[in-house]
Amino acid sequence: MREQLNKDTELDTRMVPIRSLTVYMMLWGVGVVLFHEAFFWMTGRDILLTKLSLGADLCFGLISGLIVYGLLGRQAIEIKRLKVALQQSEDKFSEYMEEKRDDMVLERSLTKRVFEESEQRYRSLFENHPDMVFSCDLEGNFIEANPMCVAISGFTLNDAMHQSILPFIAPEDAQEVHSRFLRTVQGEAQHYRCRIVHREGHYLYLDVTNLPIVVDDQIVGVYGIAKDISEEVRAHEEFVKTKEHLESFISNTTDAIYLIDHEGIVIRVNAAFERIYGWSAEEIVGQPFDLLIPSECEAEVQELRRRLAQDNHLTDYETVRVRKDGTRIDVSITVSIISDANGEFSLLAGIGREITERKRVETALREIESLHRLITEHTTDIIALYDNDFVLQYVSPSVKEIFGIDAEDYIGRYNVDQVHPEDHQLVVESLALLYQSKEPMQREYRQLHVDGHYVWIDMKGMPVFDALGDVMGIVVIGRDITERRRAEELLRKSDKLAVVGQLAAGVAHEIRNPLTSIKGFAQLLKGRFAEIDHYFDIMLSELDRIEFIMNEFLVLAKPQAVTYGRAELRDLLGDITALIETQAIINNVQIFTEFADDLPPITCEVNRLKQVFVNILKNAIEAMPDGGDLMILTEREGEDAVRVRVLDTGCGIHPDRIPKLGEPFYTTKERGTGLGLMVSSKIVKDHKGDIRFHSRMGQGTSVEVVLPISHDSRNVLSVGDVG
Repeated sequence: MREQLNKDTELDTRMVPIRSLTVYMMLWGVGVVLFHEAFFWMTGRDILLTKLSLGADLCFGLISGLIVYGLLGRQAIEIKRLKVALQQSEDKFSEYMEEKRDDMVLERSLTKRVFEESEQRYRSLFENHPDMVFSCDLEGNFIEANPMCVAISGFTLNDAMHQSILPFIAPEDAQEVHSRFLRTVQGEAQHYRCRIVHREGHYLYLDVTNLPIVVDDQIVGVYGIAKDISEEVRAHEEFVKTKEHLESFISNTTDAIYLIDHEGIVIRVNAAFERIYGWSAEEIVGQPFDLLIPSECEAEVQELRRRLAQDNHLTDYETVRVRKDGTRIDVSITVSIISDANGEFSLLAGIGREITERKRVETALREIESLHRLITEHTTDIIALYDNDFVLQYVSPSVKEIFGIDAEDYIGRYNVDQVHPEDHQLVVESLALLYQSKEPMQREYRQLHVDGHYVWIDMKGMPVFDALGDVMGIVVIGRDITERRRAEELLRKSDKLAVVGQLAAGVAHEIRNPLTSIKGFAQLLKGRFAEIDHYFDIMLSELDRIEFIMNEFLVLAKPQAVTYGRAELRDLLGDITALIETQAIINNVQIFTEFADDLPPITCEVNRLKQVFVNILKNAIEAMPDGGDLMILTEREGEDAVRVRVLDTGCGIHPDRIPKLGEPFYTTKERGTGLGLMVSSKIVKDHKGDIRFHSRMGQGTSVEVVLPISHDSRNVLSVGDVG
């Protein structure tokens, strides 16, 4: 610093002007002379002031003045230089102090800024920390807590501030938490787990770290950081429980479970493996699994390995394995590849189930099933299996013969809705009763055929039980009894005809003779009483009606030989049309005919066949009291028959009445007897033909008579032979 001052304080020695130096030296010389004279005068010496002494004094004074001046000038220069150096030092110090003050202000500002930033970082870390962060005083009372404390515990800050931490701890963990807190107060950081009580009452698991708060080397409180590990703990507990269950399952399952490493070495087996394969765990562990594979299955093993490499698993594969004693057993195996964290092959897990007995039973069942299927597929009866919802699960092929629908089309259907409307309720209630009573039942009902007619079925239903004794389905055996029902109906009608025949014989004998007398006298008296003549007309008309009915009775009562011959159907119908035309005109009915040109002659008894068509046409006209149209059509029915259709536009016949047409004494007319249509039906049957009725209410009725072109007419009797 001295060098710096010397450098900075160099002075100019020419700072005293020459004029000042001259005056100074003169004054100094005069001073020296005066001093010298005064000295001599004071000492008593009498020395005169001479030129020589004066010059000498002057010279001495000038020289000494010059010397003094030089000394004083040098000192002055040093002093001035020192003053300048001091001034400069003071300036430098001032500048230094100014810089120091600025540095201190800047440092203070920076320190404040760093403190504020640290406070903000701390506050941000505190407020946004994903875990619970809190602080307590030395008494264990909450001082501060972050928002996650509220979010996790459910308590508000007002609930917890200045409250002890212990009430929030699960009672079972309170002592441990208090002990850990005391250790922290003593300066030991603590890490532990505990449970707290959520505001809603359930427990939360926390992983807690306690740190002492140190200020001026004094512990003033405790910091706490707690992480909610409830899910982790529950997951761990679930994992432990699952592991225990898995271990229990592996130990107690009846299936063999084994693990094989990548070299094919068995590393673990369960008790079921030992029982099924005959190897103990000590014997088989460490041995190649190939000991259990028969030599003839090598190709199969290669295929299994290929499939495993492709799909990583193999399910319910049935194969053969070898027991320790050499016996072969049937097994069903499920194999899966277990990979490590890198997705590489680690272990092969296998499950094996012995199915030797099952295979034997399956073989026996297949044989039984084959026998049963042979029976069901060749029986003429329907064998069906329904589930609890009456949905068909199986039906025998005979359903095709009975209902005209393939068995495959029936399966999976709810076919109860195909039952005749009159029988539907009976069938549904019977099936429901079978489920309740668990007893077999038998019913007869009608079911729809594919072509539209109904088939009579005799159904026998038997319940099928499960292992608990509950009904799990119904086996139904159905037999087509349509022909039997038809035969029964014919027998019933034959019985009626027998009764009618017996009645007709009695009536013919007891009534016909008196009737002839009454009719004769009525005719005799008719012209004698003109005023009541119309009454005799009515009487005779009614007597004719009685006679007609009696003739119908006689037809039924007395068998007659019938002679068949060849006749043209066109001519026969033409004669009948001409006969009935008058009645049609009276009833405002218009008759239309449409006869086919290619109709061949038919074998028939003309008069009886005329009786059939007269009855049909009269019924058609009477069904149209307000008039209408009557159409008579003829056409071929295949190669061996002809068909006559009579269509009217009358009131029609209710569908429920059509099946009863042709029965004795059943009629749809107010004054009818039912005998005419019954006789007509029998005449058509005697001709080996068929009569059919189709009608719609309000639209009219169609009567179809199908007659064979020729038939064996030898020894044919009339309908009276049934009586």
